[in-house]
Amino acid sequence: AVLVHFHGCNHSGADMFLLPEDRRVAFSALKRGFAVLSISSANKSGKGCWSKSDDLPSLKSTFLEFRNLVGLAEEDAPAFGMGASSGGSFLFRGPVEEIGLRALASYVSLGPGVVAGGGNYVPTVFVYMPRAVGKEKVEKVRLSMAPAA
Repeated sequence: AVLVHFHGCNHSGADMFLLPEDRRVAFSALKRGFAVLSISSANKSGKGCWSKSDDLPSLKSTFLEFRNLVGLAEEDAPAFGMGASSGGSFLFRGPVEEIGLRALASYVSLGPGVVAGGGNYVPTVFVYMPRAVGKEKVEKVRLSMAPAA
C-alpha cells in the first residue's frame, strides 16, 4: 500500500519527513507496511499551493515511477491520500481518479467540491479547524455525507 501526501501552501513534499507531526504520520505508515510518497507541488514561484492545471498532469507518471522504484506491483499498491490545507483541497480535484486513491484524509480544508455537495466520494476523513472553515460549511458537509458502514 502507498500513502500519498499532499502538503499545504508554503510547504513542500520534504516536510513529510522533516516536520515532527508529519514525521510521526510517515513513521506510523511505514511501521504498518505502507510506502510513503510525498510530492511537492509544481508551484515553485508562488506560495507552493496545489493547482489542478499545474499538478494533475504529472501526478500519475510520478506515482507510477515511485511505485516501480520501490518494487510494488499494481495489485500490491492500493493508494490512500492525505492532504493538509491546499493539499487537502487538491485531493478532491483529481487524484482520486488519476491514481485511484481508495480513501482520503483531508486536514484543515474541506475541499471545494465537497462543500458544494453531491458527488460520489471514496471513504473520507475530515480534520478541520472550525475558525478556518466555518460552522455553516461543516454542517452542510455533515448533512450531505453518508456515514461509514
